[in-house]
Amino acid sequence: MATDGPETLDFVNIPQQTSSSTPLSLNPSTSNSSIPNPSSQTSLPPPSIFTSPTSTISTSSHPSLALLHLLSKSVPVLLYIFGTVFTSNFIFLFVLLILLLASDFWLTKNVTGRRLVGLRWWSTVNEDGSTQWIYESSDHQNPNKSDSSIFWTFLYLPFLVWSLFLVLGFVRLKFQWLPICLVSLSLSGANIYGYYKCSKEQKGKLDYLVKQGMEEGLRGAMGSGAFRGAVWDVFTTGNGKGYETVPGQQV
Repeated sequence: MATDGPETLDFVNIPQQTSSSTPLSLNPSTSNSSIPNPSSQTSLPPPSIFTSPTSTISTSSHPSLALLHLLSKSVPVLLYIFGTVFTSNFIFLFVLLILLLASDFWLTKNVTGRRLVGLRWWSTVNEDGSTQWIYESSDHQNPNKSDSSIFWTFLYLPFLVWSLFLVLGFVRLKFQWLPICLVSLSLSGANIYGYYKCSKEQKGKLDYLVKQGMEEGLRGAMGSGAFRGAVWDVFTTGNGKGYETVPGQQV
């Protein structure tokens, strides 16, 4: 198990890979039993973060960062729900939540994304004053499955939770809480978009989910084993295979 020491990842452009096929020499005298059966070599999925959080974190290659990523997403949600139990000072809760959300954005963008899944996005200002957005992925890092599961799950899930809070705020006329929800959605959405652009594999999986949902309908899709398997893949196998650096965009 790797330790969380200082580490520098080398992000470079990944060239297009070409595959070559090697002809298989068939020998009639060779027994079929010598040919391995792919079905017998299937690997078990990693433990779920929801059913076995301790096992998932313990199998992570960066357990402390994985735990920090989980807590940075969970603490603002819990404080939003239960904060009024401990204090009635709305201004204090508002400022504290904004600081926690900003810290989570910085941590996800600059630390956990780079260390857990080998991805990063950033921007630079050119000499002509235009802003260039750069999306990069590491060409040599194949993230641990538990790292990928924790990172991608808690990248997408908080956005859904804060969207629900925003709707409930409108329904219950709690308009003073809506700016917090909007700030969280803006910061979470920026990270989701940035890492979505970095990861070619995540693009394909999310596009597949949208297509499946449109074709089968929400109810049929939720009852489909293929759809559930696709959802599992999105949250568990966001590793370094198939990633490529996306050219920066100028604004």
